[in-house]
Amino acid sequence: ENETLKKRLSTAGEAAVNLQAAEERIRELEDKIFAREAERKKLHNLVSELRGNVRVAVRVRPLLGKEVEQEASNGNGQGVVECDKKTQFVSLARADPKKEDFNVEYDKVFDTKTSQEDVFDDVCDLVQSALDGYQVCIFSYGQTGSGKTHTMQGGSGDMRGLIPRAVEQILATAEAMKEDGWEYTITTSFLEIYNETVNDLFKVAGGVGDEKYTIRQTSAGVEIDGLEKE
Repeated sequence: ENETLKKRLSTAGEAAVNLQAAEERIRELEDKIFAREAERKKLHNLVSELRGNVRVAVRVRPLLGKEVEQEASNGNGQGVVECDKKTQFVSLARADPKKEDFNVEYDKVFDTKTSQEDVFDDVCDLVQSALDGYQVCIFSYGQTGSGKTHTMQGGSGDMRGLIPRAVEQILATAEAMKEDGWEYTITTSFLEIYNETVNDLFKVAGGVGDEKYTIRQTSAGVEIDGLEKE
């Protein structure tokens, strides 16, 4: 019995030593993971800065409905936009044939055949920058009917726009990073600025509206007091 007890104690001691060694090894690997993740963030941000902290892209939508009929009947190319994705130039045909076409250069050009996925592929690195802790803003600007809502919100399936695709990337990355010991707390607000008035769309959807909000610039970024966050 004494010999059996000694063997069990010896085995237990070896197990304790092995467990301690394994825990130390785990800590070493975790430290390496965190160090490499910090280096990845640094390099990713450097690449983003080299591409430009402010980038301007243009997306040209195809002619729709009556526009196709009007262009077919006019046949003069008035208002037709030509894109060159290689040189990043957009050319707008003048109504007056005596005048030269109006050419503009952008950081990125999306022509009429560009898919929703193609557009998101060009900005997904900015979503990753937001996950890394950097402040990021992506917005669409243009006149009514130019395709802003289609690009940002889109439809279902492959027609999803930037907003749903960005949310999907954020949630998928947060879930994947759990295995490396990272934990994300995600809050969101949903607002519009219309006629210089801030509208909290979360509260509007809940039947509450007509509140006044103050936009403040702080060291942490832009803050809007009183917004509903979920």
